[in-house]
Amino acid sequence: LGQYVSPGTTLVSLQALDPLYVMFNLPEQQLPHLFLNQAVSVNVNFGEEGKVVPGKITAINSKVDQATRNILVQATITNEKALLYPGMFALVKIWLNARQNTLVVPQTAISYSLSGDYVFLIKDESEAKDGSLLRVYRQYVKVGERQDNEIAILEGLKLNDVIVTSGQLKLQNGTRVVIDNSVKL
Repeated sequence: LGQYVSPGTTLVSLQALDPLYVMFNLPEQQLPHLFLNQAVSVNVNFGEEGKVVPGKITAINSKVDQATRNILVQATITNEKALLYPGMFALVKIWLNARQNTLVVPQTAISYSLSGDYVFLIKDESEAKDGSLLRVYRQYVKVGERQDNEIAILEGLKLNDVIVTSGQLKLQNGTRVVIDNSVKL
């Protein structure tokens, strides 16, 4: 009591308990998938079982961190019972918009080059019904998200297109091929 304090000296830390702001970083590659008011689930290790709290993204930083190539994102969650405290550890899940009717192919089917990503498309060029003449042609594609061993194709292929999934190094445009599905992979 009675101590002289100079301007700018920190005396106490003020914390709001409701709502709470969850600050987290994401790689810059995820930036196209983020938007304001996007749903998030925050899993907090509170007690023995943990607690999942719904929230939404309320701010996205306007600059990517030069050192880490991450972008800072803020989500807001409610804390009506004041069970959570600022500074607690949390696992944040972001809910992305579901894509309907996405065409996926094995990652082994995609060939990468400086001119673009492509697959070899198999076309039946036979006119007679008794024998088939199959040839492959390079088809450039636009790839999307990767998950496990599959990759989404955004442009360049249609449903029921037949593509080569292995042995692309031996192929060129117009190469004749035979489909042999008897080999067990």
